[in-house]
Amino acid sequence: MDFCVPSSLCRPSLPHKASSLVSPFPDRRLALSHSATCASTIIRTPVDRPPDSMSLKILYSVNRELLPLDKQGTIEQVLAKLRDSEPTRKAYAQVLRLYIEMGLPDESLRVYFAMKAEGFTPGVVLETSLLNLCMNSGFPDVARQIFGQMPEKNVVTWTSLIVGCIKNDQHWIGFALFCQMLAAGVCPNDFSFNAAVQACTSLDDGKQVHSLAVKTGFISDSRVENCLIDMYARYGVISDAQRKFEKMRCPDVVSYTTLIAGLSHNGFFETAINAFVRMLNMGLSPNEHTVGSVLVACGNIFACKLGMQIHAYAIKSGLCGIYAASSLVHMYSKGSLIDYARTVFDVMEVRNLVTWSGMIDGYVKNGLLKAALLLFIQMLVMGIKPNEYTLATLISSCGLSSIGISEALQLHGYAIKLSYESNNRVMNALITMYARKNMVDELGHVFKRIAFRDAVSWSAAIAGYAQNEQNEEAARMLCSMHREGAEPTKHAFASVISSCGDLAALDQGRHFHALALKSSFDQHICVSNSLVSMYSKCGSMVDACMAFEVTPEPDVMSWNTLIHGYAHHGMGREALQVFEKMTSLGEVPDSATIVGILSACSHAGYVNEARKYFAKIKSEYGVTPTISHYCCMVDTLGRAGKLDEAAELIKEMPFEPDGIIWKTLLAACRLHKDLRLGKIAAAQAISLSPNDSANYILLANLLEENGEPDGAERARRVMETMCAKKEAGYSWIEIRNEVHAFSSRDKSHPCTKHIYAKLEKLLIEMKEAGYKPDLNIGT
Repeated sequence: MDFCVPSSLCRPSLPHKASSLVSPFPDRRLALSHSATCASTIIRTPVDRPPDSMSLKILYSVNRELLPLDKQGTIEQVLAKLRDSEPTRKAYAQVLRLYIEMGLPDESLRVYFAMKAEGFTPGVVLETSLLNLCMNSGFPDVARQIFGQMPEKNVVTWTSLIVGCIKNDQHWIGFALFCQMLAAGVCPNDFSFNAAVQACTSLDDGKQVHSLAVKTGFISDSRVENCLIDMYARYGVISDAQRKFEKMRCPDVVSYTTLIAGLSHNGFFETAINAFVRMLNMGLSPNEHTVGSVLVACGNIFACKLGMQIHAYAIKSGLCGIYAASSLVHMYSKGSLIDYARTVFDVMEVRNLVTWSGMIDGYVKNGLLKAALLLFIQMLVMGIKPNEYTLATLISSCGLSSIGISEALQLHGYAIKLSYESNNRVMNALITMYARKNMVDELGHVFKRIAFRDAVSWSAAIAGYAQNEQNEEAARMLCSMHREGAEPTKHAFASVISSCGDLAALDQGRHFHALALKSSFDQHICVSNSLVSMYSKCGSMVDACMAFEVTPEPDVMSWNTLIHGYAHHGMGREALQVFEKMTSLGEVPDSATIVGILSACSHAGYVNEARKYFAKIKSEYGVTPTISHYCCMVDTLGRAGKLDEAAELIKEMPFEPDGIIWKTLLAACRLHKDLRLGKIAAAQAISLSPNDSANYILLANLLEENGEPDGAERARRVMETMCAKKEAGYSWIEIRNEVHAFSSRDKSHPCTKHIYAKLEKLLIEMKEAGYKPDLNIGT
């Protein structure tokens, strides 16, 4: 494979082309003047720099006869004495070397430019050292200027510049420099290849470097091989990383550590643990990073017992540094052994931001938000400033707990104080938090303040509106997202399609289905499940079944959604057939599955089938019965007229009945006009749910039908006294992509006069046809 500069490096959007990255200034004097200006304005004096008397010590070492020590000496005095005492290259070089060794970029650059102005050449060694100092001090632009003016460059110089670009997160520039080095005829060494592999910004770049290493004979160098393993793992091509590892003649501890870290990072946790065991069997002693990586793998597969053994090994081997300890906190937190995690945290002699954030995240993931907040406050007291990840974790978790909104608002205020309003990670967490707290207005305000919204911002806002039943707004936002050129995510599609189901907006749902299909998101499980749910809620079970059939790998939620859809529409036989197919394929039903099956039996009148499934709920399906299962069974028996059996089942429940199950029995009593049992059920239901208007209405209708109008009137008066108001029901119809909603005696529609005129006409036609309304239907 030929090695060439990738075309992506010369794309117009980049600030410089590869060929002009290190071009020198056309005029040498102009270059020196410009560089000196840059040095004085860009380079800042480090906070921990030595006192100015150090400058005098340097000068004293250069010319002991001309200058005595003086506590008020400065770099200006050093340069002045150098100029006034017939400066030589040796004197400048000695001063420059000392400043570089002390790590003072400002002084080093001033001496360097003064030396160049005098016409002296520092030499490739000193200039390379200065270049390294600038890169390590965070001034890559100045370093590249120095590099461009160097009359002589060797492979060490090129490699130092490439490594510096990597350190300053300018990988693409580093890779372009490697290409330019090859074009200049400089032969790379093993360190050059290491730097080039790390500088790769794409898998194709990495493969080209790999090919060149093979061609030039450096592929057998262990350092190059380790970098290639890391590169393939970094881009998720773990098979190539393993293949490269297996071809190594003598893998060392760095090789194993790189492989284990790559496997763990890509989710191959068991393989990472096996590689660690293999390493020990080979007689190699792991380092702290090896232990840390394998502990992360143990945590992700909840292998805490194995993790404890590795923990003991790390203590015995003296490998419990900050990196390994942070991994231990992660592992114990993932395994719900939060006390163990805290013990590890407390015994740490040194803690960094990663350690604090890991412990806070552990508390959050284990549902201990108050403990997380207390630790966060302790971190602030210790003077450690949180980063975006710590804040985002805490903020988003506030919505999941019962903690008050006050703490969440304080975190929002603190994020503003730290200027994190421009950070999308924090802002997205705020959107999620306000959505979970049902604060839709605040959600909208935060979303509007995001300057550059990413896909996560849109998806979080869309999901938030959908969760808070703002379905129209969720659909509108997805349209806006698509219109503004942002690519909708699978989660955005899932939320909006579910919203269409809640609105029974079948046509709109089909439009979003088509958009998801066009975007290749229809095969994602969350989108597929939303499609099944949407079509079921809209009454199109044929489309729901088709959406289910094309789901690549349906999970238990997929099966549950289809079963519940059939149950809701009274298609009991079809629901049971889907359930039988589900179990025959080895899918394990959960609690929601059993609720769907019992509900299907209830709506279809399958009493015997309901008894059979209910009897096997624990023994065969491994599901612990809940009050929802008992409620479905009571509904099934009640609809079939087996009221005494339903009442007996309530008495036999292993837990206290709630208001819903008594209301279910009351509805059955009203259906079959059982006044005796109905009064008992009504008394229990009202005592448990006194503000539920359905209880009073059911009782009033039952009394009315059994010849007790006075009792019915008393029930209605009690309902008014208790301030229980029945929520009005709505019907709606969709015409030309517009939903029209109606409630009882509704006169808010703009076409009210025409609607009521048509209704009067229909009533006359019904009477003429001899129709008599059945007032016993409904509650």
